[in-house]
Amino acid sequence: MTDLENKLSDAFFRGQSYSIPATIYIGLLTCSKGPRQNSTAYALNDTICVLANGKWHLYKVTTAGTSAAAQPGTYTGTVGEAITDGTAVMTEQTAAVGAGTVVEVSIPGDYRVQIKDAATGRIILSSPGWFYVGPTV
Repeated sequence: MTDLENKLSDAFFRGQSYSIPATIYIGLLTCSKGPRQNSTAYALNDTICVLANGKWHLYKVTTAGTSAAAQPGTYTGTVGEAITDGTAVMTEQTAAVGAGTVVEVSIPGDYRVQIKDAATGRIILSSPGWFYVGPTV
């Protein structure tokens, strides 16, 4: 459950107060090479999407190489984990996203939106097709 879901659940079911975030931003991130593919050459800094523990995670290629013939079972979606996949190494990017050091999609006329909790400063966006970048609760 995300931070936002927890807060809403507490408000609706436990009667706890909830204040709307003061600022809302959303950043569009993309996997430069799409979902992870078997036996595929990846260059340094390519990004891929990997389904781990029922959630999509953004991984960056930190050692160029070719992915394994089958997805290793070692992808857990743990923040910052480095996975050796064939001869390539992929590193999970949640911390980089939260720190604002991940490259975003650049589209002419694009804009950014982020949902941020005003009280804690944590990013609380969680929606299908987007990456949750706040801490795990």
